[in-house]
Amino acid sequence: MDFRQLFHKIRNRITKIRLEPIRVFCFHQVSDKFDESTMWKCDWMSIVDFKEKIIALQEKYMFISLSEANQKLENDTFRSKKYAVLTMDDAGNCIVDLMPWLAERNIPITLFLPYSFITREKTEHKCGISLTEVQLNDLLQRYPELVTIANHGFNHNSAYEVSIEELVSDIERNEKALKKYVSKIPFYAYPGGHHTSKTDAVVYKMGFTPVYCDGGVNYNDCNFIHRELL
Repeated sequence: MDFRQLFHKIRNRITKIRLEPIRVFCFHQVSDKFDESTMWKCDWMSIVDFKEKIIALQEKYMFISLSEANQKLENDTFRSKKYAVLTMDDAGNCIVDLMPWLAERNIPITLFLPYSFITREKTEHKCGISLTEVQLNDLLQRYPELVTIANHGFNHNSAYEVSIEELVSDIERNEKALKKYVSKIPFYAYPGGHHTSKTDAVVYKMGFTPVYCDGGVNYNDCNFIHRELL
């Protein structure tokens, strides 16, 4: 091992020690009871479990917004505090009931929205009952400092099942629908977490930060965001 390799090895080890990772969590549906006609069991969580998990996490981490987390990943040299981010996929209307409780705890959240769910243009999905446009507008007006929204594809298309051209068209259509909201931020979460190096390159070129759901944590790379299921 030459001097340069040794230097990088030591520097990386020191960075890992001094640079606390930022954890980004994802959930889908939270309700009192599981409804098999409208939900997938793997995406569902009870209200009790949800609150217990958030309370336990808040004892260890400071929750910050996804945008603030991305800034820290880009700019922090050292990070001694432990941060976490909360995100929700698929526009479930459970957030209407959860948001007052999250607001009491001052927890920001990013909603990754497929707009066809909100307009009811796509009805065959099993993601619970979706937000309406009225509910979404009300959320953004009530919690402007806590709620942001981001792109999840208009039709929730898997990158494994459509062409690059179809994926781009779907993302652009969703972005056009979300553009009217001032709370929109430039992130794209892959439906199902499905992505490839080609889709990453395209999504990044479109001006979005790609967001995975691969169980990883984030240290100091803001080119993409790793998420864990809550």
